[in-house]
Amino acid sequence: MVGLSATWDGYIVYVTNYGKVGVVSEDFKFSSPIVQCPGLNEVNMQHKMVTNSFALDQKGGIFVVTSLYMNKVRWNATDKTLKLEWSNKYHDKNQEFYWGRFGPGSGSSPSLMGHVGNGEAQYVVITDGSRLMNILYFTADEGKLVGKHPVTFGG
Repeated sequence: MVGLSATWDGYIVYVTNYGKVGVVSEDFKFSSPIVQCPGLNEVNMQHKMVTNSFALDQKGGIFVVTSLYMNKVRWNATDKTLKLEWSNKYHDKNQEFYWGRFGPGSGSSPSLMGHVGNGEAQYVVITDGSRLMNILYFTADEGKLVGKHPVTFGG
Protein backbone atom coordinates (compact mmCIF):
# COMPACT_ATOMS: atom_id res chain seq x y z
CA MET A 1 0.00 0.00 0.00
CA VAL A 2 1.23 3.50 -0.84
CA GLY A 3 -0.53 5.21 2.02
CA LEU A 4 -3.48 6.41 4.03
CA SER A 5 -4.67 9.92 4.77
CA ALA A 6 -7.69 11.51 6.41
CA THR A 7 -9.97 13.75 4.37
CA TRP A 8 -11.17 17.11 5.69
CA ASP A 9 -14.59 15.55 6.31
CA GLY A 10 -13.33 12.64 8.42
CA TYR A 11 -13.03 9.75 5.96
CA ILE A 12 -9.90 7.71 5.24
CA VAL A 13 -8.41 7.66 1.73
CA TYR A 14 -6.08 4.86 0.66
CA VAL A 15 -4.01 4.38 -2.47
CA THR A 16 -2.44 1.04 -3.34
CA ASN A 17 0.79 0.29 -5.17
CA TYR A 18 -1.32 -0.75 -8.15
CA GLY A 19 -3.10 2.61 -8.54
CA LYS A 20 -6.34 1.72 -6.81
CA VAL A 21 -8.00 4.50 -4.78
CA GLY A 22 -10.68 3.98 -2.16
CA VAL A 23 -12.36 5.69 0.78
CA VAL A 24 -13.58 4.17 4.05
CA SER A 25 -15.30 5.66 7.07
CA GLU A 26 -13.42 5.89 10.35
CA ASP A 27 -15.60 3.12 11.81
CA PHE A 28 -15.18 0.99 8.63
CA LYS A 29 -18.96 0.73 8.18
CA PHE A 30 -18.71 2.42 4.77
CA SER A 31 -16.41 1.54 1.91
CA SER A 32 -16.52 3.29 -1.45
CA PRO A 33 -16.23 1.57 -4.80
CA ILE A 34 -12.59 1.39 -5.98
CA VAL A 35 -11.26 3.75 -8.67
CA GLN A 36 -8.43 2.42 -10.83
CA CYS A 37 -5.97 5.08 -12.03
CA PRO A 38 -4.95 4.45 -15.66
CA GLY A 39 -1.60 3.71 -17.20
CA LEU A 40 0.16 0.95 -15.27
CA ASN A 41 -0.74 -1.54 -18.01
CA GLU A 42 1.06 0.72 -20.54
CA VAL A 43 4.45 0.36 -18.83
CA ASN A 44 6.70 -2.23 -20.48
CA MET A 45 8.98 -2.98 -17.54
CA GLN A 46 8.97 -4.51 -14.10
CA HIS A 47 8.43 -2.51 -10.92
CA LYS A 48 5.62 -0.46 -12.42
CA MET A 49 3.96 0.21 -9.09
CA VAL A 50 2.90 3.51 -7.58
CA THR A 51 5.67 4.34 -5.11
CA ASN A 52 4.92 8.00 -4.36
CA SER A 53 2.54 9.41 -1.81
CA PHE A 54 -0.58 11.36 -2.82
CA ALA A 55 -2.05 14.77 -2.00
CA LEU A 56 -5.51 15.86 -0.83
CA ASP A 57 -7.25 19.21 -1.05
CA GLN A 58 -10.06 20.45 1.22
CA LYS A 59 -12.82 19.73 -1.30
CA GLY A 60 -12.28 16.03 -1.95
CA GLY A 61 -9.55 16.23 -4.57
CA ILE A 62 -7.17 13.24 -4.38
CA PHE A 63 -4.05 13.66 -6.53
CA VAL A 64 -2.24 10.44 -7.48
CA VAL A 65 0.76 10.13 -9.80
CA THR A 66 1.34 6.80 -11.55
CA SER A 67 4.13 5.72 -13.90
CA LEU A 68 2.81 7.73 -16.86
CA TYR A 69 -0.22 9.74 -15.66
CA MET A 70 -1.07 12.50 -13.20
CA ASN A 71 -4.60 11.80 -11.90
CA LYS A 72 -7.28 13.55 -9.90
CA VAL A 73 -9.87 11.42 -8.16
CA ARG A 74 -12.82 13.24 -6.56
CA TRP A 75 -14.39 12.19 -3.25
CA ASN A 76 -17.87 13.57 -2.58
CA ALA A 77 -18.92 12.90 1.01
CA THR A 78 -22.47 14.20 0.43
CA ASP A 79 -23.43 11.41 -1.96
CA LYS A 80 -20.50 9.14 -1.02
CA THR A 81 -19.15 8.86 -4.55
CA LEU A 82 -15.59 8.45 -5.76
CA LYS A 83 -14.73 9.05 -9.41
CA LEU A 84 -11.78 9.72 -11.68
CA GLU A 85 -12.12 13.43 -12.49
CA TRP A 86 -9.18 13.76 -14.90
CA SER A 87 -6.04 12.00 -16.00
CA ASN A 88 -3.17 13.55 -17.95
CA LYS A 89 -0.32 11.56 -19.47
CA TYR A 90 2.93 13.32 -18.56
CA HIS A 91 5.24 10.88 -20.39
CA ASP A 92 4.75 9.68 -23.97
CA LYS A 93 7.02 6.69 -23.51
CA ASN A 94 8.42 4.41 -20.86
CA GLN A 95 11.24 6.10 -18.98
CA GLU A 96 14.72 4.67 -18.91
CA PHE A 97 15.57 2.81 -15.74
CA TYR A 98 18.73 3.95 -13.98
CA TRP A 99 20.43 3.44 -10.65
CA GLY A 100 18.69 5.00 -7.67
CA ARG A 101 15.14 4.55 -8.96
CA PHE A 102 12.55 2.19 -7.53
CA GLY A 103 10.94 1.89 -10.95
CA PRO A 104 9.33 4.00 -13.66
CA GLY A 105 7.39 7.06 -12.62
CA SER A 106 7.60 10.68 -11.69
CA GLY A 107 10.18 10.48 -8.92
CA SER A 108 8.14 12.82 -6.72
CA SER A 109 4.87 12.92 -4.85
CA PRO A 110 2.30 15.48 -5.98
CA SER A 111 2.43 18.86 -4.21
CA LEU A 112 -0.46 21.31 -4.20
CA MET A 113 0.22 25.00 -4.75
CA GLY A 114 -2.05 28.03 -4.52
CA HIS A 115 -5.72 28.01 -3.69
CA VAL A 116 -8.74 29.31 -5.53
CA GLY A 117 -10.42 30.52 -2.34
CA ASN A 118 -12.75 27.61 -1.61
CA GLY A 119 -10.24 25.05 -0.36
CA GLU A 120 -9.42 23.63 -3.77
CA ALA A 121 -5.85 23.72 -5.01
CA GLN A 122 -4.88 25.88 -7.97
CA TYR A 123 -1.96 23.75 -9.20
CA VAL A 124 -0.57 20.27 -8.70
CA VAL A 125 3.18 19.92 -9.20
CA ILE A 126 5.31 16.82 -9.87
CA THR A 127 8.61 15.96 -11.51
CA ASP A 128 8.67 13.76 -14.61
CA GLY A 129 11.34 11.19 -13.68
CA SER A 130 13.51 11.87 -16.74
CA ARG A 131 17.29 11.68 -16.43
CA LEU A 132 17.27 15.48 -16.78
CA MET A 133 14.28 15.91 -14.54
CA ASN A 134 11.60 18.49 -15.29
CA ILE A 135 9.18 20.07 -12.86
CA LEU A 136 5.62 19.97 -14.24
CA TYR A 137 2.74 22.28 -13.28
CA PHE A 138 -0.84 21.12 -13.91
CA THR A 139 -4.03 23.05 -13.24
CA ALA A 140 -5.70 21.22 -10.37
CA ASP A 141 -9.22 21.70 -11.72
CA GLU A 142 -8.67 20.37 -15.27
CA GLY A 143 -5.28 18.66 -15.26
CA LYS A 144 -3.95 20.86 -18.04
CA LEU A 145 -0.14 21.01 -18.22
CA VAL A 146 0.66 24.73 -17.93
CA GLY A 147 4.37 24.71 -17.11
CA LYS A 148 7.49 22.61 -17.57
CA HIS A 149 11.00 23.54 -16.51
CA PRO A 150 14.22 21.48 -16.26
CA VAL A 151 15.67 20.92 -12.79
CA THR A 152 19.37 21.69 -13.19
CA PHE A 153 20.23 22.55 -9.57
CA GLY A 154 21.96 25.67 -10.85
CA GLY A 155 24.20 23.78 -13.27
